[in-house]
Amino acid sequence: MRKSIGCRGAFNLGLVDHSIFAFFAIPMEIPQKMFFETSMLKSKKLQTDLISEEDYQKNFKTKWKMIFVNANSSVEGIANTLADNYLLKGNTQLD
Repeated sequence: MRKSIGCRGAFNLGLVDHSIFAFFAIPMEIPQKMFFETSMLKSKKLQTDLISEEDYQKNFKTKWKMIFVNANSSVEGIANTLADNYLLKGNTQLD
């Protein structure tokens, strides 16, 4: 059995670097007032319930460790890292 869709569509939001192209559909079975109240509650939760500082730091460190490892996985990458450290820090220590 197919469910009816009350409203459907798509829109393109052009931005400077990347664009967003989104599809949407709103089912008919849900009353409009209930749908918008639920949507507002979910958007408010996204705005207020942020991740903890500990999780942020863990994810941030993991991301930069992966970038560092990937950048230094070849002889060229290691040479670039050593050259950058020599020029910017005055030594070749990888700390």
